[in-house]
Amino acid sequence: ERLLRRYRENNDGVRKMIRVNGTYVNEELREAIMNQLVQWRRNHKKNTRPSINAESYMILRSPVEFEQKNSNNAKQAAKKLASHRRLWDLAQIALKEVDAKFAENFS
Repeated sequence: ERLLRRYRENNDGVRKMIRVNGTYVNEELREAIMNQLVQWRRNHKKNTRPSINAESYMILRSPVEFEQKNSNNAKQAAKKLASHRRLWDLAQIALKEVDAKFAENFS
């Protein structure tokens, strides 16, 4: 509501639109990712982020974020990533295919 009010006050009610053409990932990889997501959706009925209005939602943390830690949260994140490792790996392959430099540095 506040955001919309600011648009009305500062931009004559017009939101600035930015459009960017994406880069296609090869079809075989897209299909593999989609198959993993469909399988995940069948088994995943919990929204792990209640502030997001979704039937199910999941956050996978990067190993870079938790490998050096020994907390319960780090252990939980490692376990979650392990159970969804194929999806994570396919996503990394897609990133490398589209932007290898970014894929090396993202966390």
